Formats: sequence, structure tokens, C-alpha cells
Amino acid sequence: MDCVTAKQQGSCDRKGSGFTKAMPDSTGIVPHGKQGSEQQPLLKGLHSTYNRAILESGRQKILEPGTILFREGDPARDCYLVLSGSLKLVRLTSKGKEIIIRYIGVSEMAAALVIMKKQPYPATGQAIKPTQIITWRKDAFIDLLYSHPAIAMNILDMVIDRLDDVQHRFFELSSEMVEQRINKTLLRLSGKAGRKVGGGIYIDMPLSRQDVADYCGTTVYTVSRMLKVWERHGLIQCRRERVLIVALQSIENIAQSA
Repeated sequence: MDCVTAKQQGSCDRKGSGFTKAMPDSTGIVPHGKQGSEQQPLLKGLHSTYNRAILESGRQKILEPGTILFREGDPARDCYLVLSGSLKLVRLTSKGKEIIIRYIGVSEMAAALVIMKKQPYPATGQAIKPTQIITWRKDAFIDLLYSHPAIAMNILDMVIDRLDDVQHRFFELSSEMVEQRINKTLLRLSGKAGRKVGGGIYIDMPLSRQDVADYCGTTVYTVSRMLKVWERHGLIQCRRERVLIVALQSIENIAQSA
């Protein structure tokens, strides 16, 4: 997302700038045995004595950026919990265009429902940064649901949240101006992968103009134009597929405008 002029690039790179502080120094991978089970929505309502055993019943994997975890159309045999990093779920149109369906962030599940049905994966799951996951085979995960009904209720909560998100995105595509859709995409992703830094809210995931365009249903040209306008007004900073929201309140005001 190369929308930074030479002058602005210098301001982003100088010591103490938002981007300098925001750029990660490590992979963010969670060490084995420190999965933070008490913070996992999947385990809400379970006694702490079960949490570690449940997480360790799956297989841990570390994915490099770009790794394909599962492909659209393949038999659904595994489900996944993200411990660190991010996945994106994409589908291809009949013309081969990639459409981003959803981003899966820390503590979120992927393919937890589809493995319970005799259907293939409906989308392709791909790591977009160094990502640590726990994988459960279908039979093992279903056994967990029978042994710990609270897990099934927690997954139901996740499904409701996702349906609510889909409804909001559909409403935005149907009724809102493209400026608001781009704006709400940044806010949605900042809520999923945002980190507070000295300069604002850093969206801690690779985010190209094409990604934003695919996610909110518009063109790369329109996304580039809007980001440059917001950057010129000091609302955001952009650099090499990274976004820093500098003026969060102003961005939220745009999202709420008619």
C-alpha cells in the first residue's frame, strides 16, 4: 500500500514515529505450553483444569506467510484455532478473481462447522503472517464437543458473531457509499488485529490496497484514492502494506456519517 510521499516516508521512519514503534521485532509465536488458555473464547465456561489438556489434545503448527492451510473444494477433515498471527479465507470467482471472505484472527476458529458436515471446505485458508495454530482432526474435535458441551455453546456464540458480521457487511455493500465501506473495513480490521502504539492504532497484518478493495467490494483505484486523501488529512499513515490509524475518532466519524 505504497501511498506515502517521500516527505511523509521520512516522517514515518524517523525515531519515535508510529510506524517505527509499531513494526514487530519478532514473529509473535506463542511458546509451547503458554497458549493463554484462560483467554480463549473456545474454552469459556470450562474449569481451568481442563483447558490445557483440551489445547494439547490438538497438534500445534507454525505457518509461514503464504502457507495454504486448506483449499476450497478439498474434503474437510480438520478444524483450526489461531493462537497467534492471522489467516484469510478466500474464494475464487468463475473468472479466477480472489474474493476475501473473512480474516481469522487470534483466538478465532476456522472450519469448526464444516467438519461436522459431509461437505468440502467452502473457501481456501491461507496464513498472511507467521501464524501459530492448533489443529484437531474431525473425530477428535467431535469427541471434545461430546465431552465438554460448553465448547459447543462457545462455537455457537462464534457463529452468531460471524452471522452478525456478514449481515453488517451485506448492508454496507447494499446501502453505503464506498468511502464508508473502505472506512469500516479499516475499523473492522483494526478491531481484529489492531495494536495501540504511540502514533495511534497499528493494524498488525499485511494489508494491500487490493486486499481492502476485495474485502469491501470496490476497485484498487478507489481504495488508493481514498487512502491518499485520508493520509493527506493526517487520519492515517500507510507504508508497504501496513496501515496506522492516527486519528481514530475522525475515522469513526466518517464511518457513522450518512
